[in-house]
Amino acid sequence: MVLWAGLVMIARWLQNLRLIDSPEGASLQSVAFSLRGGLSPWLALMLFLLGVALAIYFYRRESAKLTPAVRALLTGLRLLLIALVLLLLMRPVLLANYAGERPRGVIVLIDASQSMTIADRRVSATDWQRVADVRGLDEALQAERAGPVSRAQLVLDALDNDKLALLKRLRAKGPLSVLLFDRQVRPASDDWRKNYRPEGTQTALADSIHDVLTRQANEPPAAIVVISDGQDTASTRTLDEVARECSEKGVALHIWGVGSTEAGVLAFKEVRVPKTIFLDDKPDQKDDPIEVPVRFRCRGFKSGTVELTLKVGEDSITETFPVQEGENLSRTIQLVPRKGKDGERPVTVRLRLREQPDVGDRSEHVVAVKNARIKVLYVENTPRREYKFIQPALDRDRRLLLRLHLAQGDPRLAEQGTDPESGSMYVEKFPENFPEPDPKDPDRRPYDLVILGDVPLSVLGERGLRALTTWVKEGGGLVTIAGRYHLPGDYVNTPLAEVLPVEFRREEFDAASEARATPYRPVLTYDGENSPALTLDDKPEVSKELWTKELWVNVPGFYWYYPVLDVRPGATILLAHPEKKVGKRPDEKPLPLIASQFYGKGQVLYLGIEETWRWRDNTGDKYTARFWGQIALQLGLPHLLGNARRSQLELERGEPILGRPGAVKGRFLDSNYEPITRATVRAQLVHLDAKDDSTSRREVVLQRIVGQPGEYRAALPHDQPGRHELRILPGDGLEVATMPFRVELPPRHELLERGLAEDALRSLAVTAGGRFYREEDLITLPDQVEPRKQPFTLRSEVLLWGPLPFVLFVLLITAEWILRKFSNLS
Repeated sequence: MVLWAGLVMIARWLQNLRLIDSPEGASLQSVAFSLRGGLSPWLALMLFLLGVALAIYFYRRESAKLTPAVRALLTGLRLLLIALVLLLLMRPVLLANYAGERPRGVIVLIDASQSMTIADRRVSATDWQRVADVRGLDEALQAERAGPVSRAQLVLDALDNDKLALLKRLRAKGPLSVLLFDRQVRPASDDWRKNYRPEGTQTALADSIHDVLTRQANEPPAAIVVISDGQDTASTRTLDEVARECSEKGVALHIWGVGSTEAGVLAFKEVRVPKTIFLDDKPDQKDDPIEVPVRFRCRGFKSGTVELTLKVGEDSITETFPVQEGENLSRTIQLVPRKGKDGERPVTVRLRLREQPDVGDRSEHVVAVKNARIKVLYVENTPRREYKFIQPALDRDRRLLLRLHLAQGDPRLAEQGTDPESGSMYVEKFPENFPEPDPKDPDRRPYDLVILGDVPLSVLGERGLRALTTWVKEGGGLVTIAGRYHLPGDYVNTPLAEVLPVEFRREEFDAASEARATPYRPVLTYDGENSPALTLDDKPEVSKELWTKELWVNVPGFYWYYPVLDVRPGATILLAHPEKKVGKRPDEKPLPLIASQFYGKGQVLYLGIEETWRWRDNTGDKYTARFWGQIALQLGLPHLLGNARRSQLELERGEPILGRPGAVKGRFLDSNYEPITRATVRAQLVHLDAKDDSTSRREVVLQRIVGQPGEYRAALPHDQPGRHELRILPGDGLEVATMPFRVELPPRHELLERGLAEDALRSLAVTAGGRFYREEDLITLPDQVEPRKQPFTLRSEVLLWGPLPFVLFVLLITAEWILRKFSNLS
């Protein structure tokens, strides 16, 4: 007990001398003494006793006359020196244990992701007043006049506002630490406010809060003040999980939600306006409506009514429907325009929120109006089964004017089931020439499309075959449907063989082998997915699903195909056999069932199948009629319009997405409609939404595709979101062409315009025992942070062989030396 009291007295004496660092607010709980040297206490004791004996012996033999007191004093000093040296050799340590409480820290966690760069669209006076409160303005109108303010700038304005004094007042609650977070948490530098540029491509709000709790596991903070818009795009944990974790550890979350809940986005992703509409010139004839499918996104609106308006010329129609949150919403709007002459009409499609008219999007187009219909000549040898379903489907399509020729069929069969008003009629023989159009005689108008079935070469004759080839080269459309008997086998080494997109030879088909044929399901290629002719639904994803699954629910598949040898250079495979290949290795390609190519001005489509009638099982002519109607429209319409373009551009690789490189494919003809042969074609890529004109334009070079005359391709970076336009500039004999497109942000991207996630942040704060704040509440935030103290213990070690023992050693040896001098000792 006495020893412990002595140690405590020594410890307090050392503490008073500031040789022991004692924490503020802590009291001394216990003291211990420890020896950490290599000299054992027993050996030290033996050495000390030896030193005692030697000191007494030598001082008793001193020749000088010393009084007993001086002799005893000198001996004692020598013994103290020996004891001190032995003690230092044993390395004594004094251990002092303190206990107390100290304030917990306060963590300020600030969002540094790209979403904080968004300038919210503020539409209400209340929302503008919040900006005014933070920026220290007297009136909301002043803030509104200043223009949109980014979320990041609003944070800086709040922290620099002397009236709020957020950081200063929070520092009074406990030690303050400022951290920045996006995907990860990092300490903020001393001058972080000067360099605060949110650039994080992902936000992990929940994971960042968990990270702070993990770092402070032994001494959790009193509170975490979160400054964020609440967008979480990368966390592996949920906000509810970290809220419960904060509650269990007694860490309150105080959250300032930055942004506007009233902000949102309502924008088009795709608007599919037909290039041409057909209006019957007969006053009493009712026209079909124009159908415009649109895809759009809607985010950030809790309620309201969306207005979708279609305007064609002077006619318009508006549909309304409730707000629905979604990234890929779709709608189709229809309008029957008034009759009129051939020409062009402006088309405007507008999307807006009724409650906030300035929120929305618009898309402008031009549509060609035609009173005349596409004139189609369908030629077959006999009325085979495919013919029996194609003929009525084409005849019922009011965009088409059908003419029929059956080489070996009764002419009356060609007229069966036709609508007298459609103008369908039987043609006596295949034309030996295609006359120039005569406005006074519609029947003299050349055909826009020829569909050639399984017809013998003799039906066309040499003159008819030559006329057909020339007509296609001048811009006519041609569809060939292979058969078991004549086409394409009869046309080997004829002019038509050069027109078709496939290389072939005559094949003989055995009835017995066909009876044993197993069904197969065709595969839609990438080019087929993007071909308007093969689109079976307005939604691309639904159309793809139809080709892969729905068409074959009640149909086992196709059984027959024509085994061609290869695909011609420049041809495109749209539908392929799932297993068979053509060509030579290593350039093998899937066997084409549907392939297309351009021949001069015209386009040619080859079908190596004759079983599309099978789709009618349990679906009627729903898909058959659309399939053949679209084929007729795509191949016949250019000839009807008479403006076959020499420069054509189209996107490859699906919808343009930011960060995913894409490609553009072009087809270019010279003034004689011959494919150009130069190595490159230069184009200009314009970013229509660019804020800086100096970076809005860049050059794109299209490279020639080997083996495909007139075909060119170039990569597109897709590194800037928004509206773009690729332009082929005039010069070098090229026709001017433009291709508009929009680069979309990928799902969950930081720059997607989302409003403040108020509900999620409010729930997070309440569950964690804190509060949620808007700008008008910031003045109260520091006052709501409750100071808390954390119990702690501290063990302080004092090495007694430090400066104090050294000073004591010098004093002892000096005292002995002085005393010996005064005693006349050497």
